[in-house]
Amino acid sequence: MKRINQWDFWKIFTANKKFDSFWLGCIHLNRAGLHPIRIKLADLSTIIRKLFLSKKNIKESITSLEKDGILVINNFLPKDNFASLQSEIRERTKNIAAKIPEQTGDKPGFHAPSEFPGGFDRLDGATLNRFINIDSENTPILYDFIHSPRFANLCSYSSSLQHTPRKFKIYKMIHGDSDKTHDLQQDLHTDTFHSVIKLWFFLEDVKNEDGFMYSVGSHKMTFKRLLWEYKRSILACLPRSPHKGGSFRLDKNDLEKMNFPQATAFAPKANTLLIADTRGFHCRGKAKKGAVRLAIYAGLRPSPFVPFPY
Repeated sequence: MKRINQWDFWKIFTANKKFDSFWLGCIHLNRAGLHPIRIKLADLSTIIRKLFLSKKNIKESITSLEKDGILVINNFLPKDNFASLQSEIRERTKNIAAKIPEQTGDKPGFHAPSEFPGGFDRLDGATLNRFINIDSENTPILYDFIHSPRFANLCSYSSSLQHTPRKFKIYKMIHGDSDKTHDLQQDLHTDTFHSVIKLWFFLEDVKNEDGFMYSVGSHKMTFKRLLWEYKRSILACLPRSPHKGGSFRLDKNDLEKMNFPQATAFAPKANTLLIADTRGFHCRGKAKKGAVRLAIYAGLRPSPFVPFPY
């Protein structure tokens, strides 16, 4: 029997997506529609938050983000500006690597972060994710970039949040041997029940096999998608369910049943900004061991039921 405590009930009104507490994991409440109700209320809050935000200084149309769940902006910076930014970040990652060796993993599952001065490492199975802090002393060009009005407003409106520069990191990903140690991020999945934004500004070209895989339009909560979520929420309440984490993985024919297209690879060139709503179905490309991806990254996840941008 699931343990009851005074905080469990209030988790319903937070971003908590796990089905391991008494109320969120209650099969009777989920049969009554708790999970779809949370989805629809979160969608309403997202719409209201965006009413408070301005599109000022946003040159690009974000129509494709709202329509497709993904936005790709090529040649985001002028050539000379990008070259200076790229050089600074390469030098910073090189200096960190000289002090803290870059090591891929050999144990399955998601691992806890391992902190070091200036950032932290996290392993997803074999894959190394290195996150490096941004500050005005070590990365002044990058610091100015993430505070620039155009970039800030684009991030803010896309995520329905006030711009928060501290959420941005230099992100270096190095693939390990996923044939021996599986990377769960390579399985097609959704991040959570409400709209969330992940953003990458790529510093180097991405190869197709290392691309970001995304089912275009799958962020939309259509009737069939909502029905799928409803069924998964009930399964997640069962003992020993593999879905309790809330980042639901797909079965083979799920996309077809929901009338969503198969995931396609987005392999951006350097100086490309990619913004995606990762409620849509996505995964990491199955790159070869040793493949490297270098970017500026942020995960912009609002509290789903707050009706104003904070």
